[in-house]
Amino acid sequence: MNRYVCIHGHFYQPPRENPWLETVEVQESAYPYHDWNERVAAECYAPNTAARILDADGFITRILSTYERISFSAGPTLLSWLEQHRPAVYAAILAADRAGRERYGGHGPAIAQGYNHLILPLATSRDKRTQIVWGIRDFVSRFGRKPEGMWLPETAVDLETLDIMAEEGIRFTILAPHQADSPRPIDTRQPYRCPLPSGRSIALFFYDGAIAQKVAFGDLLMDGRRLAERLLAAFAPDDRPQLVHVATDGETYGHHRTFGEMALASCLAAIEAREDARLTVYGEYLETHPPTEEVTIRENTSWSCEHGVERWRSGCSCGTGDYPGGTHAWRTALREATDRLGGWLTEVFETHATPLVRDPWAARDDYIDCIRDRSERNVDRFLARHAARDLSPAETGTLLALLEMKRQAMLMATSCGWFFDDIAGPGSVQVMRHAARAAQLAHGITGVDLASLYTDPLRHAPGNTERFPDGYTVYAACVRPFVMDLSRIALHAGLLALCGDSGAPVLPDGYRVECTPRDRLRIDGRQLRTATVTLRSAITREEIRLDCGLLLSEAGNFIVCGGRPSRDEAAAKGLAAGLSDALRKKSAAEKAFVGIFGEMTYPLAALTPEEQNAVMQRLLAARVRDADAFFRETVIDHGPVLPLTDGMQKTLAEPPAIAAEHVLQSELRMLLGMHPIDAGMLESVRSAMAAWSVPTDSPAPNRAATARLTDCMRRLAEAPDDATLLGDAVRLVTLFEGLPVRPDLWESQNILSAVAGEHLAGMQETAAAGDPTAMEWVKNMQRLGVYLKVALP
Repeated sequence: MNRYVCIHGHFYQPPRENPWLETVEVQESAYPYHDWNERVAAECYAPNTAARILDADGFITRILSTYERISFSAGPTLLSWLEQHRPAVYAAILAADRAGRERYGGHGPAIAQGYNHLILPLATSRDKRTQIVWGIRDFVSRFGRKPEGMWLPETAVDLETLDIMAEEGIRFTILAPHQADSPRPIDTRQPYRCPLPSGRSIALFFYDGAIAQKVAFGDLLMDGRRLAERLLAAFAPDDRPQLVHVATDGETYGHHRTFGEMALASCLAAIEAREDARLTVYGEYLETHPPTEEVTIRENTSWSCEHGVERWRSGCSCGTGDYPGGTHAWRTALREATDRLGGWLTEVFETHATPLVRDPWAARDDYIDCIRDRSERNVDRFLARHAARDLSPAETGTLLALLEMKRQAMLMATSCGWFFDDIAGPGSVQVMRHAARAAQLAHGITGVDLASLYTDPLRHAPGNTERFPDGYTVYAACVRPFVMDLSRIALHAGLLALCGDSGAPVLPDGYRVECTPRDRLRIDGRQLRTATVTLRSAITREEIRLDCGLLLSEAGNFIVCGGRPSRDEAAAKGLAAGLSDALRKKSAAEKAFVGIFGEMTYPLAALTPEEQNAVMQRLLAARVRDADAFFRETVIDHGPVLPLTDGMQKTLAEPPAIAAEHVLQSELRMLLGMHPIDAGMLESVRSAMAAWSVPTDSPAPNRAATARLTDCMRRLAEAPDDATLLGDAVRLVTLFEGLPVRPDLWESQNILSAVAGEHLAGMQETAAAGDPTAMEWVKNMQRLGVYLKVALP
């Protein structure tokens, strides 16, 4: 076999976390999802773990993991988010690499990536090394093996970067064909050896640019079989070993192109069925077909900028087209701001870290171990390896703050800050936030405010909107108001607790929280809630204790919140007493809050968007429960009468109809969670929904139906031969067919396909021998297959 095909997917999301809270905040543009990570995970990362192949009637004939069969890079910032928020998807990606190793002779499909997507040719030598070392170490901690290859962010390349990669044990990378510097066109069907200044070398694979372009932006993903034919048609007619391969963003398969993962799965299955070509990954091909020719590269080039790497440092024309006739000159100023602050932060790091550790830069390279595991025990091990001597608690805090400062300094150079068309875009705002966090940490160490080094160049960064005429305006409006110190983070935790969390709210691994509830008072139409919060940063080991207060109206509307350093237990217990007199004078209540909490007094408008969202969700939940109780009886009991009153539905006021819709959907959701389901009550709700003309596709009941069906199928997966469990599943889907619900079938389809694949043939044989239990089992499986749209033999 001399003909091989490899499809590479570069899966990546930029760091979107609030640099102070270490959590991704709500992004309205991602609606109906909380944020873009959530949305892309639902549209791409999860579907590719179990991609469908359908027959002509739309039934699933096969489910496969595309990750197991392609080559892929998954950025550490994406994998970190998946590990925390989509653990099943994360586990499936790791499992796909293990399965791929079995498939491809010990060579896994996954390759590493530069840590947080810096444009490496524009980085300092030390940052290049750290990005590569962190990318490799992060990969090893997840996949349990050393990576053979590494993806360069935006495929931006220079010789120094390749040399560091080779020094760190990386055998190959993937580039666009125009990045080769050769007197004649290169043959993308073979690897090349690239000699490096140190005397080392690295293998380079140049993907087929024409096919990749049509996959990403053309019509090749309209039909997976057509994609397979196009790839197979790219082989030369001779018999020499050849590798036809393409590389695109992994998000092409399902996010950028709806159902793209299904086309990819169909393509992979079609090639697997062939005898004249075989799927492979780069590591396997390189082992059996090492390069026989050399190539030099065009330095400072990339795959997404026809001007080299100017998209990330000057005002070249490359963009997304969002502002026709607009300017990209802001990119130059943003790069200047980044480089200026970065240079000063390096001086701060070297000056203050040198007395504390044996080698500051070796410690920075090893800091990835702390990022991956913030536990005190693990950080102590790191300190024992690197500290120049026994450090005092204050010195330990300084060292950890310096290392975190340098992490934020690299995050502020993430490529997405320059990629899009306006400096007020989310990517640019995000890198500014990391810059603000880095400058804040430096200020805490040196007492010098370095923020102006960053913000002054932004005055010369022209925007493309009237609202944000320059980068300085963006920073002043979108970054500076949301900078947090430890006390503000503690208030964030206290606010979540006072608005409804039982006990201490759960924050990311970077923080440890304890919450002591104090008072809940109702005085003259106001509600007062107080608590004491103890917050410890696992990142810098700082700790603070804060007394927090929340003032609500009698109806539960947010008025104001505040916090102050907790002096002692007596002061904490006396906080409510100090405010109670002012509550009796409504006009003085907010003034009293300011008097007690000072600058740490926040009305709703001064909170971050994520806090506003969390507060409203928690406070509204209690009020919705009250409204449900008020409307429930009338809506359900009187709803069936409406069809007897001709035309009444048309003359009903809108608010009662809206209330009916909400209550009935909530009631349906509640009933679907009951064990067992009350069939009589369910019929009453269904009738009332028909009478009130409630929409039949509502998120809350759909989620409840999804959870109920998924739970039933998971139990079946644990005991697939249990006829009772299978019967329960059939009864449930029969019930759903008569209800206005549309559950998400994705996980249930996966389970049914797996159970059928392992057990259906055996049960069919037993049924054919006359076993009544097996006959009933097979019948129910077929019934379940019809509902779940899974083709069963």
